[in-house]
Amino acid sequence: MNKKELNQKVKKAGKRNFFAEGMKRDDEIEARKRSNFMTAWEVAAELRVNIMTIYRYIEAGKLNAYKLGKEFRIERSEFERFMKQAKT
Repeated sequence: MNKKELNQKVKKAGKRNFFAEGMKRDDEIEARKRSNFMTAWEVAAELRVNIMTIYRYIEAGKLNAYKLGKEFRIERSEFERFMKQAKT
């Protein structure tokens, strides 16, 4: 990927989301979007908050998650429930 293509990809994805996701292949990103689970990092990127905010929500019981090894997984349905509950 040359510099011009990289700049276009960053502009298209938005700088914050691009670097939160890392430089993954497009098909891998699409597969993650179709998954029933999201990582804590993906939730943080979606909400545009720091990863520590997500960890605090999980610890406080505001956001239910599964811990697999050292990482958390959040069901998409749980994320949607959380968002509906947070709506003011």
